[in-house]
Amino acid sequence: MRLSFSLIALLAVACGYEPPLDAGANEVAPSVALSGELVNAGAGNALGPTMVFRYSALEPPLPESFGRPYDLSTVPESAWQRPVDHGLEVADWKMAGVGAGSWLITALVDVDRDFNPFYDFTTSATCGDRLGAFVESTAATGPAVLSVGIDDDPDTIPIPSAVDGLEILVGDALAIERPVFTLSEQTPSVSRSAATPQGVVLEITGVDHPLLEVPDPDDTEGRCDPAFWIELVDADGDGEIDPHPNESLAAAGRKDVWPRVYMATYADADGVPTDPDLDPEAVPWVSELTVSHEVYQFGGYGAGDLFASDSLSVIFTQAGARVEADGSQTLFYGEDLPAGPWSLIAVAQTGQMWQIPNQLGAELEDFDVTPHADQAVALIVE
Repeated sequence: MRLSFSLIALLAVACGYEPPLDAGANEVAPSVALSGELVNAGAGNALGPTMVFRYSALEPPLPESFGRPYDLSTVPESAWQRPVDHGLEVADWKMAGVGAGSWLITALVDVDRDFNPFYDFTTSATCGDRLGAFVESTAATGPAVLSVGIDDDPDTIPIPSAVDGLEILVGDALAIERPVFTLSEQTPSVSRSAATPQGVVLEITGVDHPLLEVPDPDDTEGRCDPAFWIELVDADGDGEIDPHPNESLAAAGRKDVWPRVYMATYADADGVPTDPDLDPEAVPWVSELTVSHEVYQFGGYGAGDLFASDSLSVIFTQAGARVEADGSQTLFYGEDLPAGPWSLIAVAQTGQMWQIPNQLGAELEDFDVTPHADQAVALIVE
């Protein structure tokens, strides 16, 4: 089986909406109001309420980077109309208060109506949802960067101004479900001081909650089955798995394999894990785990294959990076990494993602349901 993942899908997903770290990030004066049309350019006419997001082009969302959206603008389903002059459904969108910068404008059409920005487990596209991005024209093959008030950019939009006519092209429905997973009981912890890399196993699971329904992998058959869609990328067709697109990881022998899996935590200036909501000086740390492509090659899969699996084997190499204020990363190894609990994040080729721990593992005040204990776990770094 082979799936097609467009560049639009890679950049257009709302992968984990959270408010910006700086609550005043949008208080920029003067500012510009943006507006335009959402255009249904995909197959089929399944639509729904639509969210429009604004990201910094320097910090795009997963899987390109770890950027968070600066803005969320909503468009009701009733706004979608089919004009008499052409056969594509369109809907008007608006976003005010946009300051100077280079921006990516993306969209999520919530066909199944389960997006909710107030809970961390309902902020990523699910199977059947549709994704979009601002493009320079309907004939474009990929997203465009919108420059606002950048003095050295000849194509920039000056401030102050109101800019209309910006098109967001919406593609086909997503054909896969989010990689909803938990941590295998085999690997509750890893060691910073281990002499060799250590394996970690992730397992697909289901969710039964009033806000989100994802069936267990054994309970369903169909295109939206929960699974890790493992792809051993061979874009050049030479019969070998391609090097990792990150040059430094490729130099270390990493291969281009999906999904991507990350560890993440926050720590203070001394490297002690802390809560960023309580500590304004908290600094993010991240480590990309290595997907064990050898395991799947031993199982008979080869370069270019894409297949579904209920589990994913990854490797912790005792390396990680502290993310600095300017977005750069400083590498650390072994016992220089923060000890304690780290979140795990799995990102599919489409940008759909899942993270543990999440709020499913907690008692939520508005819902009389038993917490999902398997969603409260973190990977312990010792």
